[in-house]
Amino acid sequence: MSGFGGMVSFRLRSREACRKFLDRLNLCKIGVSLGDTETLVMNNALLFHSGLTDAACRKIGIEPDLVRISTGLEDVRDVIADLDKALEKV
Repeated sequence: MSGFGGMVSFRLRSREACRKFLDRLNLCKIGVSLGDTETLVMNNALLFHSGLTDAACRKIGIEPDLVRISTGLEDVRDVIADLDKALEKV
């Protein structure tokens, strides 16, 4: 194995925008960890702290509108197309 993996994060308008984005993904998988051969996407506030308000999340260092992506081995064009499609309606 050579080279390195890729991780990117970005913020959307709200936790609800993150939920809509995650719900629209097809190729990329929602993951509770960011280490796999598949492209994994996560939002900590939705996955681990859904019972907390946005303010409570921020108080413990979790940004409720942050999306993290760990790229996998899929064709980059397929990943980009999936992300574009999911972002269209957010």
